[in-house]
Amino acid sequence: MDARRNLEAWRLACLAIDPQRTAEAANYGGHLVTSDPLHSPAIAWAVARNWRVPPASAEALARRLRLKEATPIESLTLVALHERSGRHDRALSTLQASRSILERTGNEQAWRAWRTQALIAAGRVDEAVADLPEGHRDAAPDLVVGL
Repeated sequence: MDARRNLEAWRLACLAIDPQRTAEAANYGGHLVTSDPLHSPAIAWAVARNWRVPPASAEALARRLRLKEATPIESLTLVALHERSGRHDRALSTLQASRSILERTGNEQAWRAWRTQALIAAGRVDEAVADLPEGHRDAAPDLVVGL
């Protein structure tokens, strides 16, 4: 992430965690994402706070993934957008397309964690449990508490 985006992300984070400035944070985040549809930190805050994300952001992220130019954070940001919209199958296919990107950068555990979450959200709990590494399957009931 370049220095400017990094500073913008920190400013947005500072605004977003201040209960007195949430409207200002939403406006600033919206400005960041509108002016830069690939501003992954701003999109991540928007997803976390349930702010509007313009469709251009998902389209730009998907295009970078198709061209094999996406960074790990861009890939996972697209997954988060799909999950927030309830498009679990799209989230899972995005994860599958992102697997090599994440593995190549040493983020295989992040890929597994996101895949497990997406499978559970899609109601595919048995598949999520089957995907767990052998030593972690006994803890599987803890994953689905409240489902």
